[in-house]
Amino acid sequence: MILIDKKSGEIQITCDSTVPPGKITIEQKGTGGSISVKAAGDVSIEAAAPGKLSLKGGTGVSVDAGAGMVELKGSMVKLN
Repeated sequence: MILIDKKSGEIQITCDSTVPPGKITIEQKGTGGSISVKAAGDVSIEAAAPGKLSLKGGTGVSVDAGAGMVELKGSMVKLN
């Protein structure tokens, strides 16, 4: 379901995973395209337990905290 609330300035995309298939896909096909997510405030990405968050870049991944600190947390942290 896609909900657009112009009054509050909110766009909400929800999917009830209790009724399979529960999946939301955003995909850009073809060379030269891109997907951008920008915010003047915080951006949060979360995969609740027992889910796993995976980031993969075909030619690399860049994490830039500007003047801030980069923090990695977990019961085990592996750097390869």
